[in-house]
Amino acid sequence: TVLTWVNRGGHWENTEQWSLGVDFGFWNNKLTGSVDGFIRNTNDMLMSVNAPAHVGNRYSATANVGKVRNRGIEITLDHRNTVTRDFSYSIGGNVSFIDNKLTALNGGAPIYTNFANVQVVDEGYPLYYFWGYEYAGVFRSDEEALEYLHGYTAENIPFHAGDAKYIDRDGSGTIDDNDRTNLGSSIPWLNYGINLGAYWKDFDLQLFFQGVGGNKIYNQMRHRLESNGATSVLSPVMADCWRADNPDGILPDPRNSINYYASDRFLENGDYFRLKNLQLGYTLPR
Repeated sequence: TVLTWVNRGGHWENTEQWSLGVDFGFWNNKLTGSVDGFIRNTNDMLMSVNAPAHVGNRYSATANVGKVRNRGIEITLDHRNTVTRDFSYSIGGNVSFIDNKLTALNGGAPIYTNFANVQVVDEGYPLYYFWGYEYAGVFRSDEEALEYLHGYTAENIPFHAGDAKYIDRDGSGTIDDNDRTNLGSSIPWLNYGINLGAYWKDFDLQLFFQGVGGNKIYNQMRHRLESNGATSVLSPVMADCWRADNPDGILPDPRNSINYYASDRFLENGDYFRLKNLQLGYTLPR
């Protein structure tokens, strides 16, 4: 049995970068900082490649097929000040704005990855962006579904009371692959950090905060726990799903596979700001 084909022509990825920066200092370097702009291209990126079904691969092969561009700006600022002979402090911060984009892909065909094909690699988009439907709530009745969708009758419409409602992006009156869209990227466009320090005699206090912004996280655990219960037990929140005896339920009926399509219903905000390090020290006298 062939699990996957070996890439005998593979080689290391290579990276080229152009940078332009300015360093500065004021007031006898009590305030220092830098501003750097950069463009970094990663060529011949190693990625999974989907092969035709007749090849018989169980897993996708890996090959040098992609080119990725990261460009951005990094800014740092630091302030240090001695207040008295025994006390001083420091405040520092950095922030970076990054644009990530796949600029070339061998053959140009998108690569679908991950569970339920929820992440896609495609030219002109960030690496592994999320791809799915836009969730808009629950149909409360068959009549509401018939009014929202077109070209169906009460006998052949695939959506009914209790089913998930997705945005009909192309206005065709049906929900199909043409209504899936870019739901966001797992790569943050904003990274930042803050350093704080205080020094009194032989004591010192250090704090480091760090955060990111602009990225999304797809909660695959919720995707399973809020589906049909075929592969796992259902989450307790499903007690408030739509049922004939609970017509105001806020979650779709788990018995229809339509209701757990990959969508932004399972997408969460990945932004955070946290204290990563807290250190209190004491220097022994000589």
